[in-house]
Amino acid sequence: MNLIATKFTRQSASAAPDFDWLVPSKRWFNLREVAAITGLSESTIEKFYDAGRLAGHSYCTGAGLRFAKRVPRSSVISFLVKTADYDAETKLQAFTSCLPEFTAAQLRQIATLAECLFAKKVREKTWETAKT
Repeated sequence: MNLIATKFTRQSASAAPDFDWLVPSKRWFNLREVAAITGLSESTIEKFYDAGRLAGHSYCTGAGLRFAKRVPRSSVISFLVKTADYDAETKLQAFTSCLPEFTAAQLRQIATLAECLFAKKVREKTWETAKT
């Protein structure tokens, strides 16, 4: 288990860890800050951002000569969880810690998707049981 997963497991005593030990508690990060948090280079983070692996917001700065890219905290946490070797329980705790950042409509969408996935898993398990 890597250092991040070890710290996360210790933190997981609460239902929704705050991740302040891993990702500073501020709402938005620039790419340089994300690179420092993840331990990757800024150019790698920019490639991930441009490819859509790291969600964020781009906006024109100043006279329109360049774009600034900002990444929300929940996206940084999500990226770290997706790219780490966490077990399913640790991923669940990371996911639930991000839920307060969603709107009611987004939470409804998540609940609907989760219900569909649950039904699919139940059907698969029933099918596997019936085959044996």
